[in-house]
Amino acid sequence: MSKQRSQQPGGPPEDGHAQHLELADVAALLGRDDPSGKVCRHLAAVCAPCGEQLRRVEALMQRFRHWNPEIAVAEGLAADGLLDALLATDSASWSSRVEREAELQTWGVAWVALERARACRAGEGRALELALLAAQVAGHLGTVYHPDWIADLKALAHAAAAAASPPDDADGRLRQVAAATAALQGGTGDQAVAREVLELIARAVYEP
Repeated sequence: MSKQRSQQPGGPPEDGHAQHLELADVAALLGRDDPSGKVCRHLAAVCAPCGEQLRRVEALMQRFRHWNPEIAVAEGLAADGLLDALLATDSASWSSRVEREAELQTWGVAWVALERARACRAGEGRALELALLAAQVAGHLGTVYHPDWIADLKALAHAAAAAASPPDDADGRLRQVAAATAALQGGTGDQAVAREVLELIARAVYEP
């Protein structure tokens, strides 16, 4: 386990400071089924630097809506940079790069693409591109991710794509609505996710 320290064998740290958990340490401890997670939270409650690391892990888990702290940290920290690098290239190459580059086939990258799609103003062309990109990445997620969670992510991405579709593309919008509905039926059954998907679909169907 990594520590921030400088220590002589058998003696206290040379700098006189306690050994603090790093971000990866906290994520690893929280992800275990044994009492390590409780110990980590207790330590974070009495140690300000460790407490800050715990809050960072929890913030990443909340942002990326992922139950596994190690995945939330490992993928979350890299996701924005990976997506930025992809978006800096010709959009015609995005699909092929997602298919062949494993580092882009992560929950983190898919979630950031979806996040940015939903942050775009209505009618912006990039919103549709980003939502479709999120759906494509979700389609390449491997067995490390639970299929029900992947289905929820796909449902959100396709629903966002439907909401971002131009008014004159009724066929494309309906295809995305159908894909979102099918994915939602195979998902976790989370009612919060269902509400988000249905709100996006309603925006696609009823708003001009």
